[in-house]
Amino acid sequence: MKKVFLFLIVLNAYFLEAETIKETKTNPVVITANSEPILYSETARIVSVIDIEQIQSSSAKNIEDLLKYISNVDIRKRGGPLAQADFSVRGGSFEQTLIMINGIPFNSAQTGHHNGNLPISIYDIEKIEILEGSGSRVLGTNALSGAVNIITKKATKEQQINCAVSGGQYGYYDLNISSNFNLFDKVNSFYSVYRQKSDGYIENTDTDIINFFGSNSYSSKYGDFGLQYGAGKRDFGANSFYTAKFPDQFESINSSFVNFSFSKNFNNVKLFAQTYYKTLFDRFELFRSMKNAPEWYSGHNYHNNTSFGGQIKASIASEIGISSFGLEIRDESILSNVLGKKLDSPQKIAGEKNKYYYYSDSRQNISIFFEQFIKYGKMSISLGSMYNWNSQFNSDIYGGLDVCYQLSDIASAFGSINQSGRFPSFTDLYYKGPTNKGNPNLKPEYSTSIETGVKYNNDFSRSSFSIFRNFGKDLIDWIKHPDSTLWETRNLTKLNTIGFQLSTNLFPESFYDNIHWFKMISLSYTFITSTKSSENYQSLYALDYLKHKFTANALFNIGFGFTLNVNANYQKRNGTYYSYTKNQEIKYDDVFLASLKISYTINRYTLFLDIDNIFDRKYQDIANVTQPGRWARGGLQFNL
Repeated sequence: MKKVFLFLIVLNAYFLEAETIKETKTNPVVITANSEPILYSETARIVSVIDIEQIQSSSAKNIEDLLKYISNVDIRKRGGPLAQADFSVRGGSFEQTLIMINGIPFNSAQTGHHNGNLPISIYDIEKIEILEGSGSRVLGTNALSGAVNIITKKATKEQQINCAVSGGQYGYYDLNISSNFNLFDKVNSFYSVYRQKSDGYIENTDTDIINFFGSNSYSSKYGDFGLQYGAGKRDFGANSFYTAKFPDQFESINSSFVNFSFSKNFNNVKLFAQTYYKTLFDRFELFRSMKNAPEWYSGHNYHNNTSFGGQIKASIASEIGISSFGLEIRDESILSNVLGKKLDSPQKIAGEKNKYYYYSDSRQNISIFFEQFIKYGKMSISLGSMYNWNSQFNSDIYGGLDVCYQLSDIASAFGSINQSGRFPSFTDLYYKGPTNKGNPNLKPEYSTSIETGVKYNNDFSRSSFSIFRNFGKDLIDWIKHPDSTLWETRNLTKLNTIGFQLSTNLFPESFYDNIHWFKMISLSYTFITSTKSSENYQSLYALDYLKHKFTANALFNIGFGFTLNVNANYQKRNGTYYSYTKNQEIKYDDVFLASLKISYTINRYTLFLDIDNIFDRKYQDIANVTQPGRWARGGLQFNL
């Protein structure tokens, strides 16, 4: 990895020198994962962006496939496509990353394992922004180690129908139909239906997914209005997902959301408001369809999650810069037959015969934030804080400061310090099982992130280097003492993480006019190391992170309508797990993965073939859950 690191530094230095003989301009990449959208070149944070061209050219079948080629993101998949995936950023756990759709928080209060159960497909996405490091001062709780903001396609005036269909190994197929149209005067609509099914690559890894997504917009003199809604159902075989002792697990999830938004500009004042309502019903079967279930197994686990809330934000431009402030209110609740506090009387589970909820819990959250953005000469400063009140825990204040200094037209140096917090999930608090026990006395966890680095940005290159350090306090983890077989949740005294990242996105055709065939190359490397307090226990999540991750992506326009996209990913995971096949604690294997997609486009039609895990590597993201080997798929996309 040292050779890779030196190679990237030399490559960046060469192109910086080369740019002195070529006129350049700022690449207009706009970052929206802030209180006020700003240019990438002016941000004092590392924000990775996956744009629409990268999405369309990649071999990714879903959101987790897109994110796995970001070096600071750890994607830990269970099972086949869209079964289940945990997202984490900069060495944090899957509970510590905030997942958003168009700024709406989608983290599950039940468990972070549901954070990837989103009722949208890859065909609905315009771009993805990944904010790295603490972000609670603007984005709220749960953005402890970072945030992922998924921005969906907007309804436009263009009248168009888009279709995509593909099929491949293991009985895989997917189908997407979407359309832009004008239902009424000044009302633009985008609707999408997605279906995906697979027989599975090994026994009990089958998937069956269907999603519906709709987006509507209306503009008038009174402001811009938006209405979005989505619904999804995903069923999947969960072979060894939570314990290898019982490989016949199964899970069925129904999710939905609706949100209404309003925005208006009044001269130097921008106003934005939205409300949302989300539901998620989860049925988990330790023994699928009760097949071979022992006498002690009393039945499946049922959880019904609801969340609703609203937020209002305003920004005012003045001589001192841009002043932003906002208010967010959120209510989270759960009905369950295993999680929560005892109900006075059981409640019937809809759609299930003779099944009842016996437990419930709820909490309300109110947050108020203020941020001031100042630009003075070559200096950009952003500072602010958020006050957060929660009905289940104490009030908190998260603060932060970001500073960016423009070294030249294309280069800048930055530094930041930010605080974040996260509340325990209902699983952290209440789960009880043969080998696991929650802790209702858990406190929130906190982190302070410090980061400094440099970046440059122009038509040819968008690159950055940063060093970061996170100081974790009262971090929540599942731990086990040497003389015990029971995993239980506890607040760790402290966990310190340090690391660095180097990334570059190069666009050769904008530098050499005669190489239009070489569209883009992206290279990135992240190193992370963490240390915990010296208590003698085994940690399940806190020290189980990617220590090294290197990613590469290249896009070529071969000619005659052909394009080629190649991805590579090397990762070395810290930590160990207990192997039930070898009956011992073992380390995770180093993994090198590669994939490609070749496409042929003529008029409005595109044929494609993609191959994931070209070298057929056998590996595990999660203990005892084997990932698929080589997987080929071919398909057709067209619009009418």
